[in-house]
Amino acid sequence: MTTSLSSDVPVGYFSWAEYDIMGPVQPKSEKALAAAFISNCAARNFRLQALEGLEKANIKIDSYGGCHRNRDGNVNKVEALKRYKFSLAFENSNEEDYVTEKFFQSLVAGSIPVVVGAPNIQDFAPAPGSILHIKELKDVESVAKTMKHLGEDPIAYNESLRQALLFMIIY
Repeated sequence: MTTSLSSDVPVGYFSWAEYDIMGPVQPKSEKALAAAFISNCAARNFRLQALEGLEKANIKIDSYGGCHRNRDGNVNKVEALKRYKFSLAFENSNEEDYVTEKFFQSLVAGSIPVVVGAPNIQDFAPAPGSILHIKELKDVESVAKTMKHLGEDPIAYNESLRQALLFMIIY
């Protein structure tokens, strides 16, 4: 049993049964464009540098975890994510098939996941265009540009979000 999709018994970090995926998407009420819940400040990848890069690109991020905290972290994570257009689903490792609740909770909350993590995260994505993937630090600038565009264009944002939600309802 491993997290690998090619394992005889793949075991994930998430269960859809815990969440109401049929509930309506809440209006995005926070001034910050994205939320982050990062508690392990000693991760083996570049996720903290990616967060800092997004902030340098003028993406306002509310951080609830132990790293870069600027908001009270004593909240229900999924309920908090519902108020943001984007969720930083930054894993602590970039291993193949290593996808935790960070990614899935973003989808459940109706927030577009911005991912640092598994190189094959698109295999887990609900649909093309439903997530933003920072594969390397050099991708931060283009992802920030896309976040700004989607944040300012409600039609484009809703289309991207619709791709994810439609898939979850059908499957």
